[in-house]
Amino acid sequence: MQQQFFIYQTSFLHPMFCVLKTQNVNINALIRNTQLRHFDVKADDKYIPSCVVYEFLKEVKRLYKVDMLFHTNCYNYGLLYQGEFGCYLRSRQTLKIALLEFISLSKTIQTNLKSFLNSDKGLTTFSFELLDDFCTGRHMAELSTLMKLLNLFRNFIKLESQGIQLIVPHRSLNCAAKLISGGIEIMSHHDSMYQFNFPTTLLHENNKTKLSSNNNIRPEYESMDLVDLVSKVIESYKPGYLPSLQSLSNHFNISRSTMRRVLLKQQTCFSELLENILFTKASRLLSVPNMNIMMVSEYLGYTESANFIRSFKKWTGITPGEYRESYYC
Repeated sequence: MQQQFFIYQTSFLHPMFCVLKTQNVNINALIRNTQLRHFDVKADDKYIPSCVVYEFLKEVKRLYKVDMLFHTNCYNYGLLYQGEFGCYLRSRQTLKIALLEFISLSKTIQTNLKSFLNSDKGLTTFSFELLDDFCTGRHMAELSTLMKLLNLFRNFIKLESQGIQLIVPHRSLNCAAKLISGGIEIMSHHDSMYQFNFPTTLLHENNKTKLSSNNNIRPEYESMDLVDLVSKVIESYKPGYLPSLQSLSNHFNISRSTMRRVLLKQQTCFSELLENILFTKASRLLSVPNMNIMMVSEYLGYTESANFIRSFKKWTGITPGEYRESYYC
């Protein structure tokens, strides 16, 4: 069986961070208790392995009630809190266009999301499911995605009066019934898919919000193979932290030997990926005039600047200082 790696963009977690802030939660302390502490979560466009996201969400659920995290704070899952992806969806003209764009672009947010839009005889079905193994943290991710989609629908229609039916996995029935206000018929099944059923006429409902021309730029979608995916994760570690093969394997919940094997099948290895990323970061940092060599090496995670100089010379044949003089002076 082919090894699957799933990742989430950091913007997926930002609505949850917003909710926790409204409850005066020390988010930094919460992050420090999980593997999320290794990653730069302040930017929208970093990527985190799903196991790390789920560990964090499981810890959140352990400490706080689900009702508090979703129902009472549903506005935090609005499209405005989901980075350029959410803002772009919010500016679409009709519900149909927004849902089709969601299907097309959602892999920029999470690579494990599978969604469909089908219409037949006046009834339309929009469905989604997550593809990785079920766990407590993944269930929280499902509910987070559900809340975001409910807010997407609300951007175009009044949910409570449109004859919408929501079918959820059996395990989610009680929770979904608490999270969603009256007027929506909620049923359950034994599949893992979440499904909205509604009249096809609603697909053509116009946007209720004021459109902004600043939101009309379509986010760039990258089709990532395994090497791209792993590279995205390595790039997302915090400044000053140099990941190892062991730490990367831990974040994907696999052994080092498995990580080596799957990368070898792609004709690469961990050290090659890491060195390419470090060189790209180093060359960018060396273009900043007020960053000396020691600051650059610390930012990249080297404990000694001599080690960085030695690595850089191996990559390019020249020292960082010579590189800076050749390219930026």
